[in-house]
Amino acid sequence: MSTKFHFFKKPNIFFKIFVGVSIVFISLFSLDYIQTKEFNTTLFIGTLLQAFIILFITTRNTKYYVEFFKDEILLNYFKYKNQRISFESIENINVKMFEVELTIKNEEKPITLDLNNCKDDTRQVVKTKFNTLAGRLK
Repeated sequence: MSTKFHFFKKPNIFFKIFVGVSIVFISLFSLDYIQTKEFNTTLFIGTLLQAFIILFITTRNTKYYVEFFKDEILLNYFKYKNQRISFESIENINVKMFEVELTIKNEEKPITLDLNNCKDDTRQVVKTKFNTLAGRLK
């Protein structure tokens, strides 16, 4: 049995401003087209480009997750693509406020999971899972 936790990014202030400006541009394009009945290619391309950027930003972070199995962890998180880590290979787990560091045997650098952009309930559950795992390692 496994438990999977997705890392969804919260929309930050820049994203909210970008969406607001995009809505304004879409409104201006629609208003310009309704009034003049002429198709303004430049404004249309800018509006279309913003719509694609919004779609890209909102859908690109849904593929990142950490999955806990009975005796291993599966990471799919930025540079750790489908990396399986067995509990025996974990040397140390350091759980911080918005970050989890996994020190792996025979690895130079620890694996760092940034929990700053997770939903609050997901962050708490993941930190609790790693804390219980750290208690089992000691």
